[in-house]
Amino acid sequence: CGGLGVHAEGRTLPDVLVGGRQGRLVLAYLACERSRAVRKEELADLLWPDRLPESWSASLSAVVSRLRRLLIEAGLDGGEAITSTGGAYRRVLPPDAVVDLDELEAAVAASEAAVAARDVDRALEAATTAETIGARGFLTDDCEWVDRQRDVVRVLRLRAALARSAAHIVGGRPARAVEAARDALALAESCEAAYRQLIGGLAATGERAEALRAWERCRAALVEE
Repeated sequence: CGGLGVHAEGRTLPDVLVGGRQGRLVLAYLACERSRAVRKEELADLLWPDRLPESWSASLSAVVSRLRRLLIEAGLDGGEAITSTGGAYRRVLPPDAVVDLDELEAAVAASEAAVAARDVDRALEAATTAETIGARGFLTDDCEWVDRQRDVVRVLRLRAALARSAAHIVGGRPARAVEAARDALALAESCEAAYRQLIGGLAATGERAEALRAWERCRAALVEE
């Protein structure tokens, strides 16, 4: 999320050193799909979705070779970090490695679980962590896979905002719940759950007329959707 970079052994390799657009996409894709081996053809479709160049295999190998060298410079074992076997690549991370997209997913799940347990402080802490990571966005490049990942991040941000709103409701702070519900609606303008929390929070603060207007906006949004 945000600017892609590799941080290891006290060194930082920002995205400008990762090998341009192709290097960023390959590194991010292998990191996100590290639980499996990714075939070269799959990476080729990622880099050249419209038309494969005749020398795509050699070009892809060059991109991966550059990534290996950069990972070695960052203090990682390049041969182990990106393995190659049977026409496929796999990104193997050290046991203590951190991918912030995983942190985002974990924080959202922790926040929702804390809301269910009525642990307001833990829910708010986890939701804030998730929203901070998610607000960075996902990469800066445009392609079909990146767009799908951005949708994933947006949904996670929405769930975090809803959890924050629910936590404030549990904590007896309806005005803060209203703020969080509006943050959720900014991410998904026809989200019925966000409208429910917005309407409930407004009613709890005595803003009955505003709550009714929010109900009308919700009805209109759902009809249009």
